[in-house]
Amino acid sequence: MTGKCRMRREDWVRAALSRLESGGTTFSIRALASDLGVTEGSFYHHFKGRTDLIRAVAAWWAGPDVADRLAAELAGIRSPLERLRRVHALWQRHTRLDGALRRLAGDDPEVAAAVRRADDASAEAVTAAFFDLGFAMPVASLRAKLLISLARAQHAGYVAAAPDDFDLALELLAAPQDAPQRGRKRDGRIAASLAT
Repeated sequence: MTGKCRMRREDWVRAALSRLESGGTTFSIRALASDLGVTEGSFYHHFKGRTDLIRAVAAWWAGPDVADRLAAELAGIRSPLERLRRVHALWQRHTRLDGALRRLAGDDPEVAAAVRRADDASAEAVTAAFFDLGFAMPVASLRAKLLISLARAQHAGYVAAAPDDFDLALELLAAPQDAPQRGRKRDGRIAASLAT
């Protein structure tokens, strides 16, 4: 694939994603053009500049539909514990991209908004799972925050992580003897409780 006519905007976004997901914390237009086998001029056919590309990457990762995409990923998983494990697997799959975008978010409000959308979608899904395990909403929300904080600290390297730490934390946080509201129907106010 050569030349700007054949190169699509999505190709540049995927090239940037590949760089970030392989551990690169940044990238140059020249490096991406080399990866794609095209000239740098092709880039400017699709983007105003590097910032525009970074925003496109953030929008791919966590656009306005991120909560719906996560819900679709979890659809059909009846067990709340299995939903929590799936969320964790998704976090692990995108650890490097998540870290890179969090670093870039400090310089760009659009990237920061994407990070917040991703965080909100995760928090709502994790809180819903704890609620479905039988915990009252404030308790479910707190357990979600604890589990998310542990996972983020491990992914960022702030906390040493053993392979089974997440499962152990999940076992402790989901302990049934601490779930006095077991069997209550979820009231649909998960997002509202997360904001308080």
